[in-house]
This record gives sequence, C-alpha cells and structure tokens, in this order.
Amino acid sequence: MFHINYKLFNQDQEKFKGESGYFQLIFNQSEYGVFLQHELEVFSVSVYQWFHDLLEAATLLKEQSPVFVKDPDVLSAWIELRKLDSEVISICEVHSGHLYGQEAVRCEELARPTYPRGSHNFVSIKLFNSELLEKVQQYVHQLKRLNSSDHPAVLALESLMTELEVSQINQAM
Repeated sequence: MFHINYKLFNQDQEKFKGESGYFQLIFNQSEYGVFLQHELEVFSVSVYQWFHDLLEAATLLKEQSPVFVKDPDVLSAWIELRKLDSEVISICEVHSGHLYGQEAVRCEELARPTYPRGSHNFVSIKLFNSELLEKVQQYVHQLKRLNSSDHPAVLALESLMTELEVSQINQAM
C-alpha cells in the first residue's frame, strides 16, 4: 500500500498560495509526516516541495537506484526509494548527520545512514507512480484556482508530471 495525504493551509499572505500545509506519506504500516484535521502552523511543511521532489525522484528511479528525497523541513531526514526489481521499490525513512548542501534529491548513498523506523516497506512501482501522479494532478488543479495557470511553480510541476508520464509510456512499450 502507498498513499499520500496532504492538506493546504489557508494563508492569504503567501505570495504563492497553496505552498504550505500538511503532507504525509503512508507506506504499508508506516507513516511519515503529520496530518491533522485542524491547522497548526507549527506542523506546516512545503507541500509544493514534497510533490516537486517526489516527481523528480520517481523519474530518476527509472534509470537509477537508490534515490533519496530530502525532507525539506527536517535537517537530517530523507526518504529512500530503492528499486528492488522492475516492479517493486523499497521505501523507508533514513537519517544522515552529514550535510549535503542544497540537494533535495540525490542518487548517491548517504554517509552513515540510520533507519529509525526499522524495516523497509515494499511497494509496487506502478502503484507509487499512479498515486503520486493522481495527487499531483489534484494539487495542480488547486494551485491553478489559487494562483494563475501560468505561475512558474505550477508550470514546473506540470513539466515534471509530463516527464514521468512519458517515461511510464516508454517503459510500457
């Protein structure tokens, strides 16, 4: 099982509306991120950054493994995506005390990784990509209602979505 939950906060003062809120990944019995019914600013994260980075990682995963996605709001936390075969990936939380600069997505192994949640979670690549694309499409639709359709952030997400969709079509051939 793989599922993404997100909720946008109503922050009218933001230049880019819809950037922040709750973001949670659920893979099998593990959860990463906070998702509450009411808005608490202290738990707000960059929903936009999560979707952007996961799309980039999913595209990279076609040719490379592992791929690490940096939690944009936690200094040493990453989500590891490791292709086990052509149909299954392992997803888990990993921490590394080593600072890597501004890289949000990387393919090189992390230095001295620790896995606080223990076991790896196995997910179908098809399910992962399908859930990601579905939620990003919903998110982009919301962004277009809150901002203009030609906002650079909206266009960037649409471009990454198209890239992942094309790579899925090419892989199916």
